[in-house]
Amino acid sequence: MQNRIDTRIPVEEGAGNPKLMDEIIALTQSCGDAEIHRQFSRKGLSVKDFLRNIPEELLMQHIRPFIDRQGDRLLKLALQQNIPVYLYEGSPLTENRLIIGITPAEPWFCFKKTENGTNYLLEIYQDNTKINLHRPGNSIIFNDPCWFRSGRSLHYFPDGFNGKKIRPFLTKEVVAIPASAERKYFETFILKTIKTGQVKAVGFTVQEPLLGKKVELSIEIDWQGRAILVVYFWYGEKRIMAGKSQKSFVDMKMGAEGIIFNRINRDNAWESHVFSKFNKLLIPFKQV
Repeated sequence: MQNRIDTRIPVEEGAGNPKLMDEIIALTQSCGDAEIHRQFSRKGLSVKDFLRNIPEELLMQHIRPFIDRQGDRLLKLALQQNIPVYLYEGSPLTENRLIIGITPAEPWFCFKKTENGTNYLLEIYQDNTKINLHRPGNSIIFNDPCWFRSGRSLHYFPDGFNGKKIRPFLTKEVVAIPASAERKYFETFILKTIKTGQVKAVGFTVQEPLLGKKVELSIEIDWQGRAILVVYFWYGEKRIMAGKSQKSFVDMKMGAEGIIFNRINRDNAWESHVFSKFNKLLIPFKQV
């Protein structure tokens, strides 16, 4: 299998915590050949035959995401419990200890629009220090959740960041988007990136207007035919159902003034305050 976990975690420091040891061992074994075969193969297929002929769709859509999740949990345990992590390269482990960043690495998506097209590059920072993505030996350990190794450092990322976004920049400085494909690129990739990530924009505008906020209680009928109160939040002219998980909303305008993105970020503190008031008033609202 490709992209196998290439770290070894000595657990002598966790020997006094049997529950922790059991979890580490279970996570490690869950990514072994025999367990992957047990979970994902058809009955009657040997481990050897299964590993030799894993369908690409099964590997990429099921097995790889499973390994990513298990590996993320394993490394997060190592970070939380101060268990040393080493890179196995055939040499003594003590020479290859990896240092895990205490906080998530910070990705910045940088776009520069010019007359000839748009240039896109990715910058990643750990504790305000820029990481050299082109350093020899850099590797993406897990895609989603993402773990990235640069030298003797291991970096993890905010939820939702996929390691596939790093891959192009391991070998090139910039991704160039020709003018002919620019509009679609802005309407899709850049708009989605502004919605979920941190963006540096040159040649176009990203703004977060200050909008008035208000709350609405709507009497509606649920699927069982019962009357219920549903909470909506208004940000300017944007109406958002309270139970919607999306935290940011973006629209794009192209005109004489250029390309302008307007991003609305929900105010979690204000929304929580509204719900606390409803609870005190014993209003039987429903989040949907």
